[in-house]
Amino acid sequence: RLQTKLIKAEGRTDFQRATYSVDEHGQLVVFSTGSQSSGVFSSMTEQTFVVLKQERGNVEADETVTIEPFNVLMD
Repeated sequence: RLQTKLIKAEGRTDFQRATYSVDEHGQLVVFSTGSQSSGVFSSMTEQTFVVLKQERGNVEADETVTIEPFNVLMD
């Protein structure tokens, strides 16, 4: 579940940087890392991409999202 709102324009697939963890109920929770500007890859605190489909617009907190963890992409 997404914990923070994501801003996205419709019309293209978007990959937004985020972190994730498991909460006390065993549920995966996802947090945006903030600015998604291409010049802002500030540290390795980013752990995953949130994958937002082309037809999708903004995503509200508490919605279910698809993630692509970096460690899977780098294996």
